[in-house]
Amino acid sequence: MNKLLSLIFISLLIVSSSCSDKEDGDVEGIILLVNPANPTFYKSQGDPVEFTFNIRSEESIQSMRIYRQSQKELKSERDTVLDVIPNNTAYSGYYGFKYKIPEDGSAFETYTFEAVNVLGETSVQTRLLYPIGLLKPLEVQLKSSISSTKNGGFDLINRKVIATDTSIATLAFYDKTDTLNNANKNLSGFWVGVNGTTFVRNNDFNFGVATLENIKTSFEGSNSSSQIGNIKNNDIILVKYKVSADKTTYVAISINSVTDVEGADSDIYNFTLKYAE
Repeated sequence: MNKLLSLIFISLLIVSSSCSDKEDGDVEGIILLVNPANPTFYKSQGDPVEFTFNIRSEESIQSMRIYRQSQKELKSERDTVLDVIPNNTAYSGYYGFKYKIPEDGSAFETYTFEAVNVLGETSVQTRLLYPIGLLKPLEVQLKSSISSTKNGGFDLINRKVIATDTSIATLAFYDKTDTLNNANKNLSGFWVGVNGTTFVRNNDFNFGVATLENIKTSFEGSNSSSQIGNIKNNDIILVKYKVSADKTTYVAISINSVTDVEGADSDIYNFTLKYAE
């Protein structure tokens, strides 16, 4: 019995000695800390984006990488924006840039931080970066003004198709087909602005990153008109309109397709409207 107790006591001493050999501050595996610590944050076009990171590892750190993906690229290969080989058990670093809203219209970007040591142990952190000021999209089908529904007008305040009736206070623009001498009922490809609505066609405008600020800048730097014709696929049309007697705002429209077939009921402008809530 005494021999058994002695063996147990010796075993406990060995375990205790093994545990006490680890100094305060030692780590097991690998630890990666990233600032900002919040997993989600927001930036405007041109704002500085700054990440700092700290790694501590029980064994030498083999690699530290940062990967970037936009929302629309999540199923594709990631872009590597930082790749370093620390070769140490501790490493601190920085990654920064001026923010540019994704041109593919993505709602966010994902930044994945990945640290790996020589044992293959991995620590991963993810941050989601959202743009401030990006406008919301709305898919619209606007019919010919001589279709059976007579809904050839658009209300930008309530963002809906309405009747071609200039007495409606919220009517912003309408298809001009019904005002033309048009025996063949061909779609006019012509919009008329009412209640102060004006247009600018700018096919160089970057619709994917439309904001109120860049729509306004492009619009006010161009010649506008209360009418716009020859509307065709892929046109970008910037629109200024009244929301009240003393207040105006802007939207951007991308023409997806213009369908003009026999008769009028299937004549349609398909477009995406980008607006601020």
